[in-house]
Amino acid sequence: MRKVAIILGFVILLSATALSYHDYLWTYEWTGQNFWEKSIIANGHFTFYRESVEEDADSVNDILFPVEAGFAFDKLWSVSAVIPIQKLGGIPEDSEISSFGISNIWMKGKFIPMLGPNISLGPRIGIRLPVGTEGHKVDALAVDAAGLIRLGYVEDFPMVISAQAGLRYELEKDNNKLPSYFYVLAEPGYKVNWRLTTYGVVGFAFPITKGKTAAPETPDGYIEYDGDNHMWFGGKATMKISPSVTADGTFQYRIWEYPSEEGQPDMTKSWFFGAGITANIGL
Repeated sequence: MRKVAIILGFVILLSATALSYHDYLWTYEWTGQNFWEKSIIANGHFTFYRESVEEDADSVNDILFPVEAGFAFDKLWSVSAVIPIQKLGGIPEDSEISSFGISNIWMKGKFIPMLGPNISLGPRIGIRLPVGTEGHKVDALAVDAAGLIRLGYVEDFPMVISAQAGLRYELEKDNNKLPSYFYVLAEPGYKVNWRLTTYGVVGFAFPITKGKTAAPETPDGYIEYDGDNHMWFGGKATMKISPSVTADGTFQYRIWEYPSEEGQPDMTKSWFFGAGITANIGL
């Protein structure tokens, strides 16, 4: 039974690694001010995530569609909810969880003041709710606090910098707890013209606490495990369709390998592609 508990902990760890490098909250985040006062925030992105394992094993292929809806009170303040719709490929792909569902809804609020005519800096606070559909992984409550910075508001200023730095603190549920992380995500960009902007993407995530998984057969009733370091890079592009609507796409690849447990396959190659629409519609 102890071996079963260890394998269960390893499966939970693999689920955590995917979210540490592709996270709904920050992957498609707009780090600048709202476009309009008293406006509706709406965006949706199709995302294909793949995590490869050893040649003689299966791979994880997930289709994700995070949808965000909210309201901007003015150009500084906004609130929204991020609802991740998922089709999990699972291991193997014909497992019972290969179905559409909702998992880990985020509620977030942002306050983004201007520091000058061309730069803004402000906090984002997010709360992950343990809400989801049957058959999909639902984590415990978590709190995410981050600072968002954006440089490049002036139209004739060619360079753009978008960055996030924050702390994800995981709470405990049923003697299970994911590792908490400190993360940094930077997107330096270049304005090709008034409509098209291209970005590079580089991100880091470092665990600051251990995770644990319930194991009633052990003396403590749980097994602790170390979180993994993550580093990923990629590219991104945005194109203005109208003053209120922007199309965007990104490709990102994790380059930081992490070791597997003894007897388990290495899962060291993972990437995702995402594309969608972001809208800030003034009322």
